[in-house]
Amino acid sequence: MTAFRLIEKEETERIIKCARKFVQNEGAVITFQKNAWENLRSENDPVYAIDNARTGKLIGRVKGNTDIQLYGVPPTRLVGPCCDALMQIGDVIG
Repeated sequence: MTAFRLIEKEETERIIKCARKFVQNEGAVITFQKNAWENLRSENDPVYAIDNARTGKLIGRVKGNTDIQLYGVPPTRLVGPCCDALMQIGDVIG
């Protein structure tokens, strides 16, 4: 396993632990990268698709804790689409 994959695995575990500790009630985790979505999504959630991320429709649950919602948005380098998707998600989770 490459060093990057080892770091990615450790970060995934760390983020899941943080989500369990800090995300409550109607909170959510939002990912800004394909790898983050793929590593944090539950098994039955959709694979990353940029079109779904752009429209705020990349929705799932955090792996190992399906009580926590997971959203995928476009990367921040795509400022306009990222902001639009965040606004749509904000309307949903209030």
